[in-house]
Amino acid sequence: MAPSKEYVIGDDIARGVWSAGILLGNLPHAETKLSDQPDQTVPPILDPPVEKAWVEPEPLPGIPFPPAIIAFFAIVGVTFVFALTRAPHAFALGKRYEQGHRAYEAGDMKKAAELLAPVVKEFPQAKDVQLDLAQAYAQSGQIEAAIRELSTFQGTMVTDEEGQRLDSIAAIIERQLPPEAKGGKQ
Repeated sequence: MAPSKEYVIGDDIARGVWSAGILLGNLPHAETKLSDQPDQTVPPILDPPVEKAWVEPEPLPGIPFPPAIIAFFAIVGVTFVFALTRAPHAFALGKRYEQGHRAYEAGDMKKAAELLAPVVKEFPQAKDVQLDLAQAYAQSGQIEAAIRELSTFQGTMVTDEEGQRLDSIAAIIERQLPPEAKGGKQ
């Protein structure tokens, strides 16, 4: 800001009133004589500096991210799209598992076996579901299918609870086998 012209002032009170008037915007910035004493001069009063409360950010030139971050977000995006395409199938299998488990708990072993078979086919590592299916097969009279499901446990580590379930399913199958399949004992 350019300073205004110097002005002559007579006494301190007049100077204070004049300065306040200029700062409040009531008086013009001009050379003004306040008294007849030409020997006293006061430097011009400058407008106070105004600080900006908010600074407008400048737009970023180009993409400010390193290539590793761009690659990370690309991988996350592809994974998200892949998950969205798989979600309906996973939800359908989850629904079949819930329905099959409810039928198993209700004692409808034939329906439980029908509903749990696709779940076990899709998730063969789910031992609990596989044991439910083997027991459903055994209790519904589908001995060969139950034996096929039990055979997948050969050579694998099982917990004590899973071992007890395997033993109970084997006992169900053994009771349903004809005498000649048991080794000829009667």
